[in-house]
Amino acid sequence: MDPDIWDAIQRWAADDMKSVNGQVGYLLRDALKRAG
Repeated sequence: MDPDIWDAIQRWAADDMKSVNGQVGYLLRDALKRAG
């Protein structure tokens, strides 16, 4: 994974008080939901 993307996900997870795994799971679920 691109280090800049990884860093952004880590910052976002910290802001939301989630683990990185939790944040990635959220992103995947949201993308699947949007894709229909």
